[in-house]
Parts: sequence; structure tokens; C-alpha cells
Amino acid sequence: MESIPELKENKKEFIDSLKQRGINDQKTLGMLKIKLNEDWQYYNDIKEDYLNNPKYFENLTIIEYIRNAIAHGNVEILNSSFVTNFNDLEIRFFDVEDDKICFDMTITLYKFQSLFEDYNMQVISEFIGKVKSKSK
Repeated sequence: MESIPELKENKKEFIDSLKQRGINDQKTLGMLKIKLNEDWQYYNDIKEDYLNNPKYFENLTIIEYIRNAIAHGNVEILNSSFVTNFNDLEIRFFDVEDDKICFDMTITLYKFQSLFEDYNMQVISEFIGKVKSKSK
């Protein structure tokens, strides 16, 4: 990740490079500057999220991998014939990229089910809402 001084310098270099390419009318530069400032603010918001809550990105990644595993059919029920208690069944989620397993997680059915209880669903919904609003 670039440091803040490098990013500020890159911002100035970007504007200078536009001028060198003949994009120097004030209206166009003004619109590009607004867009660049919006992108800069978005970067700062993400940086703040990360600094204030480093688990945010880890959790986001886990949720995305589980979603991908389900979407691609990469879900297995483990040891179903040996388990006597339904809640002890294990679910394996895995994701494959370029023929390599990049995510592999096993969780009991009981723990997976607990994700969908009311108090957890509120947290998950808020998390998804925050992700959606940041991606706009």
C-alpha cells in the first residue's frame, strides 16, 4: 500500500499528466479534480474503517469466500454417517481459484445455524449494508 505522501504526490502528478496531454481546460480539470477528490475521500474512508476495525476486512473476505463456495457448489457435509447428533454435523466450505484451493473452512452445523439467529442477522445486515454503500 502506498504511503500518504506518495498518494498526495501521485495526485499532483496525475493532474500534471492531464495538463501535459492537453487536457487543461478549467471545466474538464475541475470535473476530474472533483472525481479525484471523491476517490481520495473513498480511500480515506476505507483506511479509517481498516484502522478502526481491522477485523472488518477479514470478516468481509470470509463472508465473500463462503458466498462463493455456496454459489459454486463447493460445500460438503462431512462424516454424516458417523454423527449421532444433528448439530455435530460439519459443513466444509471451500473455494478454488486457478485449480488451487484458496479458502477452506469447516464449521459445525450448529455454529453455522447460529449465524441466522435474529441478533446475528442484524449485525450481518448492517455489515452488508455498509459494504453496499461503500461500493457505490
